[in-house]
Amino acid sequence: MVKLAVRGTVAAVALAFSGVAAAETLKEIVTFAIETHPQVLGAARKKDAADSAIDAAKGGYYPRIDYQYGAGREHSKNQTTRLTTPNWVDLNRRQESMVLNQMLFDGLGVAGEVDRRKAISDSSAHRVYSSAEDTALQTVQAYLSVLKNTELVQFAKDNLAAHQRTFDQVKLRAEKGVGRRADLEQIDARLALAVSNLSAAESALRDGEIEYFQVVNKTPVNLTKPEAPAVPASVDEAIKAGLQNHPVLRSALSDIDAAQAQREIAKSFHFPRLELEASYSDNKNLDGVVGPNRDRLVMLWVKWNIFRGGFDYYSGEETAKQITEAQEIVRNTNRQVDAAVRKAYNAYATARDRLPPLERYVKSSDATRVAYAQQFAIGQRTLLDLLDSENEYFTSRSTYVNAQFIELENRFKMLNAMGALLTAMQIKPPEEAIARTPSTPPPAEKQSATTQPEQSQQPQAVASPAEQQPAEAKQPDQTQQPQAETQPSEQQQPAEAKQPEQAQPQAEASPPEQQQPVEATQPEQPRAETNQVEQQPVEVVVAERKQVEDAQ
Repeated sequence: MVKLAVRGTVAAVALAFSGVAAAETLKEIVTFAIETHPQVLGAARKKDAADSAIDAAKGGYYPRIDYQYGAGREHSKNQTTRLTTPNWVDLNRRQESMVLNQMLFDGLGVAGEVDRRKAISDSSAHRVYSSAEDTALQTVQAYLSVLKNTELVQFAKDNLAAHQRTFDQVKLRAEKGVGRRADLEQIDARLALAVSNLSAAESALRDGEIEYFQVVNKTPVNLTKPEAPAVPASVDEAIKAGLQNHPVLRSALSDIDAAQAQREIAKSFHFPRLELEASYSDNKNLDGVVGPNRDRLVMLWVKWNIFRGGFDYYSGEETAKQITEAQEIVRNTNRQVDAAVRKAYNAYATARDRLPPLERYVKSSDATRVAYAQQFAIGQRTLLDLLDSENEYFTSRSTYVNAQFIELENRFKMLNAMGALLTAMQIKPPEEAIARTPSTPPPAEKQSATTQPEQSQQPQAVASPAEQQPAEAKQPDQTQQPQAETQPSEQQQPAEAKQPEQAQPQAEASPPEQQQPVEATQPEQPRAETNQVEQQPVEVVVAERKQVEDAQ
């Protein structure tokens, strides 16, 4: 935790003195946000607390030493005092003792508690990774929002400048008596609309900068557009990677381990407890006997609870049901990850497919605008035609840039839904996000594109992103990044395969005692935000084509 805070401080100082001229890349800003964001730091602190709990549980292996001292007034009348007097004997009593107790066997209860704490620590580590992934996505969204709105502001300024030039020309004609007064009123109305559009664009930019500051805690300076990250070539590849790597799913798997360890703790109370005890006492004036009373003692104790009114049995039933609950949470999380990846991939594919027609839309509207301007100069086009073509060009450029950034953002969203965003960006996760216990890979499974199959009771997964360190290389880890898609226009058809439902094993009931049973918690849903892609189809009507042909 201290190391993470130190790294965040160093990153803040480095960015503060980097200078205005230095470009702030997306990777640098995301790294800075992860190292300084309270959400990540809070999750890391929780992981540190879980690690301390492991050390506390290991204390059960070591001897226990207790020291006692007491002094007071004693009134005694017993067989010993009657030998000297039939009356009560009043003495100043003092007791002092030291007891050493070493557990030799407890039915593996301490071992179970250590395993439970380790599982909780692993679950916390995966949640740190999940928090870092979500913070990275929020930073990416804020970063791209500022870039997009900066371009849209520039488009609005260009549009306003074009309308201003046309207004000046029409006004000059009207003053010379060549133009019509109605044309001047018309261009003045369009000019006012262009001013309004610029104000709206600048407002959106300010909102983006506010969101950026909220996530990064610094104002955006000299941002650069990032390269598009590689994404899986098909939805099946993306789902497979998500089910293997998503930190929320791995956290749920660790919760199952914690519940099973709790069951082992409950089993330990069916066995006798074997303890070695050594004690020394130095007492004075005990039970009416004047003088010192010292003892040295070494004992081997066997302690075994026989009956507690059925508490152990019903607690065991509770523990077994909690294991089943944790398994069902994993199954539900599997479905959530699957759905999140599918939605993210669908949003990305839709945005990708919109780019080619929108690009043609921009080119056609630009050609029309240039031709109409030339024809207006020689009186072959009306002012309304010229203004409509200019506004159409502004709309096409804005729509195309919006679509470009939506496609780019959806790439990052899909990687986040897979739990592979940090790996794709080659960003090292926090040290607290590294789990203690590695996982074993599951058998290869495929899922139907239309049917959501049931998952196994406790699915295993390959090395977690919380257990991996991204290599400092140009290409991300191939296990995290399936085959990349380089052509946005390519259509990918997901393979369909149906996975049979696996039977759910019956959890074994075992009675717990003293230890608090672990309660499986519903993990947070994997983040899979998808932009509502603008439903703004491009229509190239016959009239526009004729206008372009006339202009040429």
